[in-house]
Amino acid sequence: MQLVSITLLSFVSAIILAVTFAGFFSTFRYLEVTSDFRPYWLAIGTAIVLLMPLVWPQMKAWRRWRLAILVTAVTIVIVNGYAVLPWLWASKPDGAHGSAQTRLKAIAFNVESSNTRYDEVCAFVERESPDVVMFCEASGKWASELFPLQRVLPYHVREDSMDIEIFSRQPMGPAQVFHFGPQRGFVTVPLNVRGHEVVFAASHAYPRHWLGAAGFRWRNEMLEKGLGEAANSLQSPLIVMGDLNVSPWSPSYKAMIQGSRLEDGRRGFGLLPTHHGHTRWLWRPIDHCLHSPELSVIRMWTGPDLGSDHLPVLAELRLPQ
Repeated sequence: MQLVSITLLSFVSAIILAVTFAGFFSTFRYLEVTSDFRPYWLAIGTAIVLLMPLVWPQMKAWRRWRLAILVTAVTIVIVNGYAVLPWLWASKPDGAHGSAQTRLKAIAFNVESSNTRYDEVCAFVERESPDVVMFCEASGKWASELFPLQRVLPYHVREDSMDIEIFSRQPMGPAQVFHFGPQRGFVTVPLNVRGHEVVFAASHAYPRHWLGAAGFRWRNEMLEKGLGEAANSLQSPLIVMGDLNVSPWSPSYKAMIQGSRLEDGRRGFGLLPTHHGHTRWLWRPIDHCLHSPELSVIRMWTGPDLGSDHLPVLAELRLPQ
């Protein structure tokens, strides 16, 4: 029985250690996907460390094994904890400070093309009363079902090639479309928010495994080159929202942040997982709100389950004077 327990602990700890370090390799999409699940690796490593004092006395005959298991588990906790815990412990902005300054409320939602809960989605948006909202995967009937939102958000842009919809309460300037591959990319629109100029980018990137290696390459080009160049070339503050199909622990995500100087609105508000793939078990934070440094996020949170495999992302931002 002891041998079985040791073998099981050794196997689990070795596998989790392997996938922990596999997530650092951005070249291979089948390895990079493991970076999305670092909170789970951290939880498993912590469980093994906490379990070791209970089994340690019964493992006297396998001293080297128990030490190896303990070292492996501690390494798992340190590596994944270094990546995950700052998102939980970061200080939150003071929402009351500067309350007289101009604010913007935005929503991003991947509605999922097969989802049919149109009325609930529209009611949710009207209830939240945002300044701007973007939808992706808004194909099929979604275009017509979302159209009534123009009663409360009169300015509207649709990009058919990407199935992206943008509705705004504030006046919008001409849209610019940035394609990466045939079906994904981002759309930028200038917004005039009570006299403040800001650019809103509605984004939808390819999943890692959709369209194979080409889709993975287009996703990385959009993140690292497309959004980076857009952020560095614009004179106005930039807000990027949408389904980027990448977690904050991906090497491609980190390269995008470093190249664009954008900041992640999620920081200080928890992990905010948004995607579950209808499994309800493995959640990932792949829907984002990124912003220029001169903007600040007062609050960021997720909305209710509205039938999609994604949750809506909501953010309230403070605009610079």
